[in-house]
Amino acid sequence: MRFWILLWLVCGLSHTTLIGGKSPRVAGDTSPTLYYDAARHSLVVGPVERGGDLIEVLNVIGQRVATFTLHESGQEGGRLVSLSLPSLSPGLYYARWLQNGQVYQVRRFSVT
Repeated sequence: MRFWILLWLVCGLSHTTLIGGKSPRVAGDTSPTLYYDAARHSLVVGPVERGGDLIEVLNVIGQRVATFTLHESGQEGGRLVSLSLPSLSPGLYYARWLQNGQVYQVRRFSVT
């Protein structure tokens, strides 16, 4: 049980994703996107629909190496935002999306 909770926290997976394959979707709902773009050395985040959300980049021992504050979108439905990362040493990192102080999504990425 602890393994599944840890997996859910680290990978951002839900119980329905692990068992059913696809999570239920609401009409008009867009899936959140958070990924590393190696070609541009940046994080792509979206859709950003409200301001005040935080994106934190952590190394494998939990040290915060970068923090970004997302600003409110002027477009209806949100937009994708590219966040330029500082020079990071090669290794494994985690990007954590926080909404209202709660973890919304976590993604792992590596810098080579």
